[in-house]
Order: sequence, then C-alpha cells, then structure tokens
Amino acid sequence: MEGQKLYQESWNSVYGNNYVLVVNAKSPNIDAALRFLDMLADPDVYMEVFCGPEGDLWYAEDGVAYLREDVSGKIANREAYPLQSGEETVLWATPWIIDDTSHPTSYVGLDGEPRLVRFDRWTEVLDLLYNTEQQNAWRKISGYDFFVDEAMANNAYTLESGLDYVVNFATIPDDQMKLTLDALKDIVVNASWQMVYAQTDEQFDQIWDQMVEDCEGLNAQEIIDWRIADLEKARQTRDSLSK
Repeated sequence: MEGQKLYQESWNSVYGNNYVLVVNAKSPNIDAALRFLDMLADPDVYMEVFCGPEGDLWYAEDGVAYLREDVSGKIANREAYPLQSGEETVLWATPWIIDDTSHPTSYVGLDGEPRLVRFDRWTEVLDLLYNTEQQNAWRKISGYDFFVDEAMANNAYTLESGLDYVVNFATIPDDQMKLTLDALKDIVVNASWQMVYAQTDEQFDQIWDQMVEDCEGLNAQEIIDWRIADLEKARQTRDSLSK
C-alpha cells in the first residue's frame, strides 16, 4: 500500500533475553547437566533435533550432508516427512544457547558451503521453495525476485527502527490494565472478523463505529497515551545504555 512502511523484526536482543539456563550446585548429576548445556550449544545436535538422526532423512559422506531426494520435494510442498520409523520431528520447546537457525554445522552442502541446522535453509530446498509456479508468475508481473526487493526499491523497508529493543525496558502493565487489554483485544478481534465478512460498506462502517465506541468505553485512548509515554521513557533508557 502506498505510504506503508515495513520494519525488520529484531529477534536477538543485544541486551539479553528474559530466560536463563542454570545448573543447581547441589545437583546429583552435575556432569550430565553440563553435557546437556554443551549439547544446547552444538549446531550438529541442533540439526539432528530438527532433521532427525543421520542416515534417516539425510546422510553424510566425507563431510558432505545429502538430503534424501524424496524428502526435498515434500518439504517444498509443505508436506509431512516422517522418519523411517513413522515418527515425526517436532519443535523442541527448551531454549537453545544457539537460539536461531543460522548457525553453521560441521557439514557442508553440495556447493561446499556449511550446512545450516534446518532443511528449509539448505540451498537445494530453498531453490524449490523460492521457485514455485505462483512465485514465478508474481516475478513476471512485478519485475522483482522477492517482495522485499520491491519494498526496498520503493523505500518502504527498513532494517532498523527507532523502537528496536525498546520493549526490553518497557513497563509491564499491572493486573487491572492486563484485564482491560484483554477486553480490548476481544473487542477488536471479534469486530475485525465481522468486518472481514461485512457484505456492504455501510455494514462495515457500522461495525467499525461500534468497535471504536466500545474501545473508548474502556478508556482505550488513555492506555494508548500511557504506552506511548512509557515507550519514550524506555527509549531513553535504551539510548543511555548504548553510549
């Protein structure tokens, strides 16, 4: 949309995260716990959690990791690709020390570049994911390879925002405000779905006006003003730590 700006979301805060991994000094299995922490910092193990054990969906020869040919097509088509045992790989809920999927493993791919920890980051899979019939049709119409290229060409995409990491220093709403925020969310979500299925402009406007009235009845503007002021204080705190 004309005038719309897109901002890159920051996943890894330079100010740390709000969770920690610790080993109790009185643990009867300290060595095992430390080995577990080592595992959470090992990209090769991370890859096996995501992709299954070597020799199943993928295999390695002379340090090169290969994907079974039938698996790459299933991944590209967003189909399930169970292990030979019938089990399926699932997301691991425990935070890893290497907390994203861009870490290189000790394996390399067909191009000689390090393999990353997930199949959908492997070059042969990316070639399939990024070259669907729909995507190629869009490229012909738009003249761009990817949507982000079009956004950047129109100065509508920025990698950095003045609000990056500000949330780390923002105030947590009290219990009463949390209840009000939940109520406002219900109003907006329910009205949004009704507007999606509105059959006329008049019906849409009626739903919109009622939504605004209901939100104003819960003093939504006061909450917005409070949050904006709080974010400004948080921004100042962030900036003071960046000097």
